[in-house]
Amino acid sequence: RDLKTAEKKGQYYATLLSCWMESTSHWPCWLFPSGLFYVLAGFLVRSTLVSAQLQHQHPIARVPYKRETPLGLPGEHAIEPLPRCSFYLWDKGKMHLPAKYTPINWSNNQFSLELHLQRALQQHPWRVQKEETADLRFVAANLSMMCTAKKVFAARQVWRDIMAQLRPTTAQCAECARVWVPDRCAQCAAQHVPTVVVLTNKECGVPWVNGPSPSSNFVFIQDHGRRGIVAPFVLPEARVATWRTLAKQLPRKDWADRPLLFFAMHVPKLYISGTRYMIWRQIRSTPGVLALSSTINCTIGQFSYCRRASQQNFNVSKEVLSSYCNEFCWYKRAKDRRVELAASNGRITGEPRACAASQNTLRRNCRSYHEVQWDNELADMHRAATELTGTQYVAEMMRFRFCIMAPGDFVSSPKIVEFAVAGGLGGCIPVIVVSGEAANMLPYARWLDWCSIAYMVKEKTAVRHMDRVLAQLANVSAHAAEAKRRALEAVLGAFVFKEPTQPRVSANCAEGLDSCTALAADSRQAGLAGPLKSARFSWGAADFLLAEACASSQRLRQGLSLESTDAWPGSSESLRRCFIR
Repeated sequence: RDLKTAEKKGQYYATLLSCWMESTSHWPCWLFPSGLFYVLAGFLVRSTLVSAQLQHQHPIARVPYKRETPLGLPGEHAIEPLPRCSFYLWDKGKMHLPAKYTPINWSNNQFSLELHLQRALQQHPWRVQKEETADLRFVAANLSMMCTAKKVFAARQVWRDIMAQLRPTTAQCAECARVWVPDRCAQCAAQHVPTVVVLTNKECGVPWVNGPSPSSNFVFIQDHGRRGIVAPFVLPEARVATWRTLAKQLPRKDWADRPLLFFAMHVPKLYISGTRYMIWRQIRSTPGVLALSSTINCTIGQFSYCRRASQQNFNVSKEVLSSYCNEFCWYKRAKDRRVELAASNGRITGEPRACAASQNTLRRNCRSYHEVQWDNELADMHRAATELTGTQYVAEMMRFRFCIMAPGDFVSSPKIVEFAVAGGLGGCIPVIVVSGEAANMLPYARWLDWCSIAYMVKEKTAVRHMDRVLAQLANVSAHAAEAKRRALEAVLGAFVFKEPTQPRVSANCAEGLDSCTALAADSRQAGLAGPLKSARFSWGAADFLLAEACASSQRLRQGLSLESTDAWPGSSESLRRCFIR
C-alpha cells in the first residue's frame, strides 16, 4: 500500500476517534453524519486502530517526542552536539542470575558494561518513571554476564521473556483503543519507543537463537558491529585513579628521549586472525620497540610441532596429542581449569583439554602456520612470552611514545580504551590498526574525531609495511604529540566508567524530564567544564553512552538507518586524511 495513502487514511480515522471519544466540537466533527460516523468508528475499533500506523496517529496512545537540547564537549573535539532525552529503566521479570553465578571480580571485567550502566542510570537526571512518556527505554538485562558465566540457555530464556513482555498483543491494544486504562494500556502506548539492550560479550552468539528476533526499534550497545552503538570496554574509575598515581610517581622524559613503540597484546591463533602476529614478526627486533605477548608461545609456538606433523609417515599416540603443547601453554592450561564463578573461586574442575583432538585436527590447524619461520622466530617467541604485572604495564605505557593496537580474536579490543586513557595521563599515544569500517570498531564514531587523538593505520599496511609506519611515527614532533595528548585529556571522561557516589536527581524530577531540566543542564555543564572532576556532576562513559542512545533514538524516529555513515567523524571515509600509508 502506498505510504502516503496510508498516512492520510490514518489521520482521517484518528480525527473520527477523537470526535467520538472526546466529544470534541471542533469543525471536522461536524462534517460527518451521525450514522456514518458510528459505522466508521466501529470499523476503526475492529481493525484499523491496531495497525502500526494508527498507533502513531492515535491522539492518546502516541508517544510524545521531546526535541533534544544540544550539548558538546569542550573545544574543537565535539564535531556533533551530544543530545539529551528522557529514558525509562525497564527492569521486570527474572532477568538477573543468582549471586553465586556472578563471575569473579565482575565489576572490573571488560564485559561488565551492563552493570556499570545500570548503576549509573538508577539516579540519573534524565530518568522518568512512566514508560509511555520516555524517549527510549533501557532494558536492564545481564546478557553479557550470562555468557561469561557460561549460562547460554539462561540468556536465551531471559530474551524470550523480555520479548514476551515488550510485545503487546493485538487484542490487548484493540481493547485499549476502546477503553483506555493507563496501567493496563501503557504497554501499547510504549510499543514504538526505541529499546536499548547491552550485548558486549558475543562469544556465545546472540541470545535470540531459536527465539523471537529483535524488531527494528531495538538499539544494541555492543563492543563492535555495524548497527547500533559501539561502546568502549570497561575501565573503572578506581583503576584509572591508580594509573594516575603511578604516572605522577614515574620520572617524566622528554619526547625525543622516549623509546618509540610499545606492543603488548594477546596474539590469536593464526587460523583465527594473523594480523597481530604479522605485526609482531616485523617489529620484534627493531631498536626502540618492545614487542611482548604473554600468549604467543602458546598460540603460535606450540605449533612448531607441525614440523613433525608434515612428515609423510607421521603417527603419534593419543597421549602425545594431548600433551605436546604443555611446555608452551602450561600457564594457560592451568588457568583454563579454574572455575571463574565467585562461588567456586580457585577450585580446579575436570581434566585439562587435549592439545589436539586427533591427527587430522592437528594437520588441519597446521595449514595456517606454513609461513612461520620456526628456526628464526621460536627463540624470540620464548622471550616475548612475558606477562607484565599491572604496575609494570602502566610504567611501560608511560615510558613509550606510542602504543599499537590491532584487531585480534575480535575486531575491537580493550586496548583502545587503555591506550586512550594512558595518552590522556601523559603516556603513549594510541596507534590503531583499522580493519574494515572504522566506525564499526571505534567508540563514539558519530561525534569524536579520532584523527585528533590517535594515529590510524590500515590493516593491509600494518601487515606488510610496518617499516614505513615506524619511520613516520619516528618523525612525529613533540608539538604534534602534545596536541594529541591534550585532545585525549579533553575526552578522557568518555572512556572511564565512574562509580555513582550520590543521587543525582532531585525529588521533583521523578515524574518527568521537564521539571528537572535546569538541574540537569547545570550539572552537565559543570561536568563538561573539566574532565573527570566537577562540583556537582561529572560526565562518565555511562553518560556519553546514554547520549549516544538518545541520538540513535532520534534517528529511529526519523526513519533513518543506525548504520554508520561517511559523514561521521569516526568513519573510514572521514579518517582517510590521517591514515599512515
